[in-house]
Amino acid sequence: MADVDPLVQALIAERERLGWGIRETARHIGIGHYPGRLSEWELGYNSPTLPSLRKWAAGLGLDLALVTLPAIPTHTTEEQPQ
Repeated sequence: MADVDPLVQALIAERERLGWGIRETARHIGIGHYPGRLSEWELGYNSPTLPSLRKWAAGLGLDLALVTLPAIPTHTTEEQPQ
């Protein structure tokens, strides 16, 4: 299996939580004519486009959203004596 993006891993986990197989999920997201595409995405062999990710999430009852993360602390270097 190729590297699978954490977002894709979350979508896989939701599909499994719902108890849906690849074919059923493909129908829900509008690619029922080619369920192999979903398999390729889940295995990391191919990457979905952003519109496809949105449809995939929506088909599982999810929404893609941006979340504000806590500020990353900046590191300052102490001045070195000359």
